Amino acid sequence: MSNEKEVTPTEGKEASSDLVRKLAEFRERLSQLSDAEALNTETSCDDEIKDEERFFEKGQRDYEQEIKDAELVSLKQDIDLRRKFAWAGYWMNIGWLVAILLIIVSAGFHFYRFGLPDSVLLALIGTTTANVLGVLYIVMRYLFDTKFKH
Repeated sequence: MSNEKEVTPTEGKEASSDLVRKLAEFRERLSQLSDAEALNTETSCDDEIKDEERFFEKGQRDYEQEIKDAELVSLKQDIDLRRKFAWAGYWMNIGWLVAILLIIVSAGFHFYRFGLPDSVLLALIGTTTANVLGVLYIVMRYLFDTKFKH
């Protein structure tokens, strides 16, 4: 009726003791594997930590190098701009002073009936010259700041 083989009590005891023995062997192997795996896990964790530290140190060095490169580019741009603005400031002041000179000469010689009262001439000479020289001083002071001198 059924395909199952009948197990006698003696065979059942042998089978269960065999099963207990195999279970004990399996537990022994499992504990050995767990110990070995724990050692491998610690080793692999140490390796991963060392890899991450190396990666972080490399990233830190790359970051510091990028900062230095950016500072170098910024300093080069500052030098170029200082050169351009120094010449622009120089020629602006030359032009302004020439214009003041032409106004004074024109007023003094009455070219094309051009004349200004003395008070206006004094105000023109005093305030514009002070403005031009003040702007020149401020710009040049900014352009040639001494903060980088060591």
